[in-house]
Amino acid sequence: MNLKTKKSLTLAELLTATVVTGLIMAAVASMDFAIRQSGQGTTRNAIVTMRTTATMADIIKNASLAIGNGTTLPSTGIDPTASHFCIRQDAGPPPGTPGNYNDDRWVCYTLPAASTTLYKCIDDIPPIDPFDCGPAVPGNEIIGSVDVFDYSLQQDPVLMENYIEITLKSRMDPTQPASVTNPEYTLTSRVRPDSHSF
Repeated sequence: MNLKTKKSLTLAELLTATVVTGLIMAAVASMDFAIRQSGQGTTRNAIVTMRTTATMADIIKNASLAIGNGTTLPSTGIDPTASHFCIRQDAGPPPGTPGNYNDDRWVCYTLPAASTTLYKCIDDIPPIDPFDCGPAVPGNEIIGSVDVFDYSLQQDPVLMENYIEITLKSRMDPTQPASVTNPEYTLTSRVRPDSHSF
């Protein structure tokens, strides 16, 4: 009887195969983690962008309806302790009374100091205190979560037209600084109210 000896793996070959298998598994796990993180980052960016865009759309809708003239302004000023913006709108019966400023309503937006919640309120008289449009008054609508709400009246030097420039800045988590996991989005828009002559 002729017995042939079987060749088997040596310890060195077995260890090499184990190490190579471990490296491949680590690479696959690392790629999976990177893909998941990338997907989460994209989702965060989309949420911040949509939230800021929706807030800006509400402001633009109301700012485009501002009425007034050079002496009867369309808005109140920026309050030193809060970003505060009120827009005068015609509330008269259809087709409206744009020349009569006694029957108007005011749509106000307020970002209280040290807050990230933008509020909207509607009133028949311009609020003297910007916090009339804040969290202390029941019925005021929360518009969005923003870090910066700013506006200014500007003039286009080419077209010689005045417009309102509005800027919003928002982060996924407003209490934390901007980072890869906490994206920040800034949106600036210009509005030229058709029924207002500056």
